[in-house]
Amino acid sequence: MIGRDDAGELRRLAHAVADLVVDHHLGPATSSPGRRARQEDLAWLDEPAPRGPTPADVVLPQVVDGILPHLVKADHPRSFAGVPGPADPVAALADAVATGLNLTTVNWSLAAGPSQVELVTARWLAAALGMPAGSGGVFTSGGSVANLTAVAVARDRLGPPPHDRVPVVYLGEQAHPGVGRALRVLGFAPGQTRVLPCDDDRLVPDAVRAAVAADRAAGRRPLMLVATAGTTNTGTVDPLAELARVCRDEGLWFHVDGAFGAAAALGSSGSPLLDGLSEADSVAVDPHKWMFQPFGLGCLLLRDPGALAETFHLGSDYLAAMHDPGQSRDLGASGIEYTRPFRAFRLWFSIKVHGLDAVRDAVDRGLALASHLAAEVRRRPGFELLTGPRLAVVCFTHRAAGRDAPAHRRISDLLLDQSPGSLLLPTLVAGRPCFRACTTNPRTTEQDLDTLLDHVERLAVAGLEGRGGPSGSREER
Repeated sequence: MIGRDDAGELRRLAHAVADLVVDHHLGPATSSPGRRARQEDLAWLDEPAPRGPTPADVVLPQVVDGILPHLVKADHPRSFAGVPGPADPVAALADAVATGLNLTTVNWSLAAGPSQVELVTARWLAAALGMPAGSGGVFTSGGSVANLTAVAVARDRLGPPPHDRVPVVYLGEQAHPGVGRALRVLGFAPGQTRVLPCDDDRLVPDAVRAAVAADRAAGRRPLMLVATAGTTNTGTVDPLAELARVCRDEGLWFHVDGAFGAAAALGSSGSPLLDGLSEADSVAVDPHKWMFQPFGLGCLLLRDPGALAETFHLGSDYLAAMHDPGQSRDLGASGIEYTRPFRAFRLWFSIKVHGLDAVRDAVDRGLALASHLAAEVRRRPGFELLTGPRLAVVCFTHRAAGRDAPAHRRISDLLLDQSPGSLLLPTLVAGRPCFRACTTNPRTTEQDLDTLLDHVERLAVAGLEGRGGPSGSREER
């Protein structure tokens, strides 16, 4: 291992890594987000684990030349798939400090400074989203773990049901599949989950009331409603204020999966779209999505953060001497992880350096870009707008591609190879093939979006001509 006797080598590696990161963020964007790799491109990695050392200045070029070219950059300004990840370089460098110093937030007695930073940052985030005073939470690896944590807390906070009353959780058909996975992991059987139909991708409050009434009449115990603030497919926000009233009336825990969309509450134009978010018992949010943090940073916020220790407290003779009384400040007793990294530091440092107003401006930029794209789609005769702008998501198609799903996939594949290239993936909206663009990257320009539409139109028309004109499977025009 590199040690004190190899200080020169370690410093050279540190500078090389820092230069690599900074050059990536400050350099000009490449002509394309990347390319889809072939297995043979990475065959060199399939080797036995080395038994002896290799100099770091040999290994790092292998990374640069042999690994990094074989991916599609989520932070590229013309990457519109999923929820793009334009991480703040200041946050990335802060994360290097937390990792390089091997900092943890396992408990207060051993890590008071990092623990307090995480507790404060969670309170900052809760306040920024409009949650009431006293709210706080815990940072996780992402929305999946945040949602799982919320279900566990809701189950325990509302108490065990009588043995003959089965607890039931309600969610919409557009809920993220990670919510269903969390329920399965926690032992909820299929019959304990009600996936309710949506109207224009939104949960219908009256449908929730009806499902709750039916379950009560059948002797089951309605437990929890999971609403969505920003569906992944279309960016739709459930009617949060109305659903909050349903939960109050029915005695349900109200959880909002805002992994993608909750951050819109920071924006001056996005906050009205999230009316009712502040009434949630718990909110999942991913700072690694629309708060521009490196991947691996989610958060669960609660009106009563003390509920975390009630669910995840630890009892052990060995650990007792290290625990904070009541464990309310012991973050290792606030979630499913005990030994846990100092994840919150990157967000805390980023907010300290830039200020929340900078985050607000970047969120507003993403909303404005989505509005521009939707307006362009409406303006151009060959295009059809299916949904949007909803938050920073726009779903559209070109009439030359019609209802032909393979045609949409071919266009998507070819877009990466254009000059300049773009990453745009197909999806389905109400059963119709289309393209879905997410514009959360503040480095994206209006010209990037206009060029994207130019390329989609050219490829769609060329594909139509190559297939000999419209087919019966395509939408009639």
